[in-house]
Amino acid sequence: MSKEVRTLLPSDSKPKADEMLAFLDTLDQSGQRSLLDFFQGARFMQSLMTNTQQSDIRPSS
Repeated sequence: MSKEVRTLLPSDSKPKADEMLAFLDTLDQSGQRSLLDFFQGARFMQSLMTNTQQSDIRPSS
């Protein structure tokens, strides 16, 4: 696994972050890719939900 770290899910403590990194090291290349795909999908859905909520708040012309 690459040692580059980008925060997808913020952790409020170093022990939790270390535990997550240890978990990632247990995954093979395919498992890491699947988890990354899941996180990217979750971020995409979150952006859709945020955009939908903002459009509901905006007054119509």
